[in-house]
Amino acid sequence: MAVLAAAGRYTGGTVPYGQRLAADGLHLEEDPAEAEVLTVARELRAAGASLRKIGAELAARGMAPRGGGRWSAAAVGRLIEAAEAR
Repeated sequence: MAVLAAAGRYTGGTVPYGQRLAADGLHLEEDPAEAEVLTVARELRAAGASLRKIGAELAARGMAPRGGGRWSAAAVGRLIEAAEAR
């Protein structure tokens, strides 16, 4: 599995935020809309915004979580943490 993942192949499970399954069903590619959310969230965090304020700003910009609904502080934290791990 690690070899497939290193090659950019989809290995199953939840697709990481900021990516989507490519048309071939085998590879992951960048999701431009989600990549923009990640960029905004990272910029706001670097500027010292709290996780709640980041969620509120994302919502104000019309950027909803993948599943819809509202951004929670925990979801924003996981989002930023995962983005930084890449």
